[in-house]
Amino acid sequence: MKRVDHILAGIAREHLHIPTLEPRCSDSLDFHDVAVWQVAKALKAAFEAGCRYVEVPAGVEGQDEAGTWTQAVENGLLVDVTATAREAGIKYPVALTRAVWGHYVDGPAGGEGRSLAARLWDVVWSLANAIYECRELPDIRHYRLAVRINSRERKPVTLKAVCGLDDDGSPCITVKMPDEA
Repeated sequence: MKRVDHILAGIAREHLHIPTLEPRCSDSLDFHDVAVWQVAKALKAAFEAGCRYVEVPAGVEGQDEAGTWTQAVENGLLVDVTATAREAGIKYPVALTRAVWGHYVDGPAGGEGRSLAARLWDVVWSLANAIYECRELPDIRHYRLAVRINSRERKPVTLKAVCGLDDDGSPCITVKMPDEA
């Protein structure tokens, strides 16, 4: 089964309550009554799944293939921070782009003398608060992060959280710089 077939089958199961997309040569198994709102949810999920495919930058192994959120994590294009996100109360998988990781977690903008774990917590905790403020996660949410410049000063910066779907149709969140696609 191709990756796209697996994604579509998951969407059909979750949103349309259709156990398989394989033809079974039986009217009672191959035809289904489905409400229009279920069809709308399934179409939105399929559209979002298509949008979640990321272009692999030139110079990265496997650059001829598009990939999903999970593949971007596996290829090192995204840094999976789901464990920390769960501690902050976020129930979906979360990853940071290399730019966010390098600039605000592992880089100088995270604050002098602070541990990597503390800088990561700032990024994820700010995301959790932004999600809580809007009560549901929209497709794209810009949020503010107060970055410590030194022990006394903080500078506000904006990050972008993008909610999409992974291979299996489940939600996942990618935190990006505001200008990242």
